[in-house]
Amino acid sequence: MDVNLANPISSLIDFGRDVVDRIFPDKTVQLKERAEAESHVLELAQARFQATLQATTATDVAQADVNKIEAGAPGWFKGGWRPAIGWVGALALFVYYVPYCVAATVMWVIQCARAHELVARPNLDISDLIALITILLGASTQRMLERLKGVS
Repeated sequence: MDVNLANPISSLIDFGRDVVDRIFPDKTVQLKERAEAESHVLELAQARFQATLQATTATDVAQADVNKIEAGAPGWFKGGWRPAIGWVGALALFVYYVPYCVAATVMWVIQCARAHELVARPNLDISDLIALITILLGASTQRMLERLKGVS
């Protein structure tokens, strides 16, 4: 029997069919038992899906309530934590990467001048910070749209 990891429910149903075929050799009994087994497996899968959906919805609603409370807080510490993360990201970019890039570029120019040829430019390795800043800019854009819509 092949196990389909992408769809374990159908693999379980196929396994149940094989078991029913071996236990009940009569075709009418097989069909009846197969239908009952498939119905039971599908009911279990649907109940599990509903429970997961309800838990996810409850978590999302609770987080939305917390976000509304935090956004409405008058103090900077609670109401301003999202902008503070953006400021920290911008400060990290400015304090670390800007001098690093300037120093690397100056050293590269000096190396090219001494060698009298164009040498390979050093890898500045800023991909992690660019990814972080991109995510933060997306979050701040979402926050701005929420404020414009009057959501929070």
